[in-house]
Amino acid sequence: MKYKQRNMPTREALERISREHGLPHVVAEVESALSLINVANRYREEVYGKLEKDTGLSEGKFIMLMALMDNPDGLLMGELARRVGVADATASMMVKRMLAQYPALVAVESTSGDKRERKVHLTESVNR
Repeated sequence: MKYKQRNMPTREALERISREHGLPHVVAEVESALSLINVANRYREEVYGKLEKDTGLSEGKFIMLMALMDNPDGLLMGELARRVGVADATASMMVKRMLAQYPALVAVESTSGDKRERKVHLTESVNR
């Protein structure tokens, strides 16, 4: 991950846009919000960049592991995707990659006769 600072609009541009839309009172609030977003993104990059460098875990995989740690009995794939904030297909790909790691970080089991309904849980290697 490499943080890329975004160019913020100038105060003049914010004032012009807010005048055009009849919202002159929000310039300072928008400017503050954009600054906070920039700082938060920079901090997020530092934290998750170090995590990935030290452990090989991306931000998404880390969040997925935390969701599974909060649910020791595991989660159905769809619920896991919702908790991580990604599409079901993205969660499936993340789980597939985590299964390929050695030692595997997660395990998947079918919960019924329907092979599409799968439950994901942490492996013992994570629980140590």
